[in-house]
Amino acid sequence: MDIQEGAIELLSERLAADEFSLPEWRAPVFPDENSSGVSERDIIDFLFLGNTINFQFRDYDTGDKFTATYAGTEWSGAFAMWACLRREFDDNPAILRGDTLSDLSLSDVERLFEPADGDEIPMLEERHQILTQVGENLSNQYDGRFANLIDSAEPCLYADGNGIVDRLVTHLPSFDDSSAVTLADGSALEVAFWKRAQLAAGMAYGRFQNQECFRVEDPGAFTLFVDYNLPNVLRELGVLEYSDHLAELVDSRTMIEAGSREEVELRAATVHAGDELIEKLMDCRDSSVYAPHLDYKLFQMRDEIDGTIHITRTTAY
Repeated sequence: MDIQEGAIELLSERLAADEFSLPEWRAPVFPDENSSGVSERDIIDFLFLGNTINFQFRDYDTGDKFTATYAGTEWSGAFAMWACLRREFDDNPAILRGDTLSDLSLSDVERLFEPADGDEIPMLEERHQILTQVGENLSNQYDGRFANLIDSAEPCLYADGNGIVDRLVTHLPSFDDSSAVTLADGSALEVAFWKRAQLAAGMAYGRFQNQECFRVEDPGAFTLFVDYNLPNVLRELGVLEYSDHLAELVDSRTMIEAGSREEVELRAATVHAGDELIEKLMDCRDSSVYAPHLDYKLFQMRDEIDGTIHITRTTAY
């Protein structure tokens, strides 16, 4: 795996004059704090809860994405998951509370994720386990609410263990997206991506735009929310050059094991390339560009890309 510095330079020149916006996550599948009975704290709970299960929406045997219906509209992929959660929230706002989550049975979760086409959401049992564990931990430590976790943290991603992401990965272990890789000398290196934890904070950051109810004072600490799509986009843009071995695995749609050296290197190279690109963009612009801005920009560019995403079965992304 190589990172092509020249391609980063060209891409930064291409994007330098572009507008970099943040999505505000106000699609119909997200509650509106201006609606009766819905508070900003409910929105925080909703966004963070959804990101506990924001992973794996494609059946890799068939290639089909999970679909679900909300208010007469069919949604697919991650937005289908949000549609299911919004559907449940409309009927039972207590779904956001720890005591409700901890009591969910597998059949409850199966009902919650009722599909549009009969094909159940992938990794249903893993989602059930995560939701109940999150409910127990929130009830034991934060009176059952993500909003209380945010209130008790420093308004930063990282703050010597007391930042928002710090607390998520420490107190809610399913957010701890890290892997140990063996180096050439035989030593082990722990690599932490914390994709869903960062994405939860990033979505709230975009929704509230640093209002008092949710602030992030160290937005430069975000990295790309590395998943399946971003490595593919950067590969097709010439920024990432896969080794012959990795290219064969990806292009043949061979399953790459979560936590394997290939998977970790793929994600790590994406994060590093993103950091370099942000640095170059910051040098040539008057306004700041942080990882959530670049992540959204690259994600939008995926529709222009005719490449192949890597295949990994994981709860990390």
